Amino acid sequence: YLAGATPETLTVTLARSHQVHYTTTSGGTINGSVPSDTFVAEGTPVTLTATDTSVVRAFQGWAGDTVTKNLSITLPMGRPYSVRAVFLETFSTAQVVAQLLNGSSTLTAAQLGDLDQLGNNSGGFDLGDFLAWVQATGAPLTAEQRALVSALRRKGASR
Repeated sequence: YLAGATPETLTVTLARSHQVHYTTTSGGTINGSVPSDTFVAEGTPVTLTATDTSVVRAFQGWAGDTVTKNLSITLPMGRPYSVRAVFLETFSTAQVVAQLLNGSSTLTAAQLGDLDQLGNNSGGFDLGDFLAWVQATGAPLTAEQRALVSALRRKGASR
């Protein structure tokens, strides 16, 4: 814009937008009202729906900036969002706690890889992966399991 010789009034309207980023673990897909990594105008709701595509994996819930077990979520987009639809085989709490505390359980290498992908994707199952699994699945822990995990957390240890 090049201003003329006489005073002019210029009106500018600014609009905020926020990015929505979504991913899925293997075993499912996400249908979104906009593609992942899209910037949308602030306040424009974005709806995401998770769908199972595997016979051995089930939808466990959403992880990230919104945590819920509902298949569909609507993000109000008052800020940026990053969410992940979590599809996992069903594990018992005892199996996952045994892996965390003892480094051994009946979980397969593929299952441990899924748990790592759910968590911090560090290449091995550790405390961060366990905590992400508990958050995503709402897995019930006994008082004894909570105490053992708390002790491990204080040590800063990982398996």
